[in-house]
Amino acid sequence: MSDDSVTLSRSELKELIKEAVSEAFFDAGLRIDEQESIEEARNDFRFIRWLRNISEKTASQVGYLVLATLIGAFLFATWIGFRIMARVP
Repeated sequence: MSDDSVTLSRSELKELIKEAVSEAFFDAGLRIDEQESIEEARNDFRFIRWLRNISEKTASQVGYLVLATLIGAFLFATWIGFRIMARVP
């Protein structure tokens, strides 16, 4: 059995973790080594959140509109039915 253990100082371990995280973000298309890139990513995420909230609100309002239309059509059909029944001798 081979011993593959490595002894690292706290600062070396911190640097390795920072490098690994930076590479992972870079692979995902995000650069975290420049403050400008971080701010751009934050703004992109804010825009995506805003867009999601707007689409959810729109979908909710459309759903209410469809429901109100169906209820209105049912009530209208019921009213017409009562009026027709009232005329029949």
